[in-house]
Amino acid sequence: MGRVFIYDDRCFRVIYQERSQFIKDLLKKGILYEIIQKGFFVNTWIPNDVIVEGFPTETLILEHERISYPTTINEWTCDMFSDAMIMLGNLQNYLLDNGYELRDPHFGNITFKGCRPIYMDLGSIDYENEVGLTGCFTYKDIWIKTLDYCANDRERFNHIISFLPALSFSDISEFKGKKYPNNLELRMRRYQELIYGSNVDLSIYKKYTQVAVRTIKNIFLINDKKRIFLKKKIYSHIKDTKINWNNNGQNMIWAGYHDDLLKHGDIVPDDRLNYYILLSKKICHNENQTCLELGGNDGILSSVILEQGIVQKACCTDYSDVALSIGYMRSKNSGVLSENLSYSRKSFFNAFDNTRISLADRYKSDIVFALALTQHLILSQKLTLDTVVEILSLLTKEYLIVEFMPLGLWYEGATNIAVPQWYTLDWFLNGFKEIFDIEEIKEIKKNRICILCHKRRN
Repeated sequence: MGRVFIYDDRCFRVIYQERSQFIKDLLKKGILYEIIQKGFFVNTWIPNDVIVEGFPTETLILEHERISYPTTINEWTCDMFSDAMIMLGNLQNYLLDNGYELRDPHFGNITFKGCRPIYMDLGSIDYENEVGLTGCFTYKDIWIKTLDYCANDRERFNHIISFLPALSFSDISEFKGKKYPNNLELRMRRYQELIYGSNVDLSIYKKYTQVAVRTIKNIFLINDKKRIFLKKKIYSHIKDTKINWNNNGQNMIWAGYHDDLLKHGDIVPDDRLNYYILLSKKICHNENQTCLELGGNDGILSSVILEQGIVQKACCTDYSDVALSIGYMRSKNSGVLSENLSYSRKSFFNAFDNTRISLADRYKSDIVFALALTQHLILSQKLTLDTVVEILSLLTKEYLIVEFMPLGLWYEGATNIAVPQWYTLDWFLNGFKEIFDIEEIKEIKKNRICILCHKRRN
């Protein structure tokens, strides 16, 4: 469809000459405008201030909106995945109704703008093929495309496997009597062998694939023509469907972590939260500032400082699907939060060294909060302080706000929680001083010492 490149923090697509008329037709018929207005597709326009050297002057150039905190499928919660599926079906339905189709509709072509899933791949859109089915229209094709996208990333592959619905492939006519590569279960086994070796037991994945089976069956309808996105019919009964996600045995301890700050659905800050709101106001002087909340549970702090206009974009990360889903569901229908607050399951501290910089490119923020987090990383996960500081510095543009827990892993009601002799405030501060200036140290409650760090400019 065209060459995509980034210049001066802007995203451009130079359309190939042979596809130029197709894009002009999309624009003339209002198709591109409509899928943008419906919230299906990334905002796109023709810039009037750009000429690309080496291309004819009549070359069609599009500009795509840069998305803050773009996430990939392995970083979504179950509820985000559900919303992405529904958006994908609605987009395909709209295109089919207007003589077009998606030729490559897998979840690798979807990201989230705040709490809204959007499709990004303009090259997937083509005229509807009335003769043959060259696109991905079957349940099998969607998943094989998605597995192809995830195959080379162990974390991403594990995550997508947990979303696969537990359907009996032998009951689906298109699988009967067929072997690899048409049989999805065999395809899964192949990827498992590539990544983990040949001694793989798939039964454990079957245990973890009870994901919204009824909803999946409603969404992925298979008919004789192998089309799953049926015009005008597919979502008529989905609107009020309650999706019963299986959280794969996740520890539910982090669900409801901030319940004491919620009254009738509204956030009522306590003294600790108020302190961080005031501190955010103190250090935020510019427009369009961004905030990353690491281990933020359901994103209460991000929500408040966004709603008060202290920052303009924010992202809450946590490893708990349950906690993030609570925040995501609360935010997605909530005005400014739905467009500007992102959620991600990404754990930066488990990332391999060669992926940290690329992660930082997506998540680097003006202000980073790491509250009640480092004691888990250091005392439970056994990360070195140097590693923690290195990762935090990669993610921080200007200010880092971190809490030191002098009692380590202590919590209310706990007794006999041992703390290593070397684990002291001075040791902790010295770990940050090579990269950051320490501007403020304040004990805000028992076992919570706030440290405001200002990153030095190179």
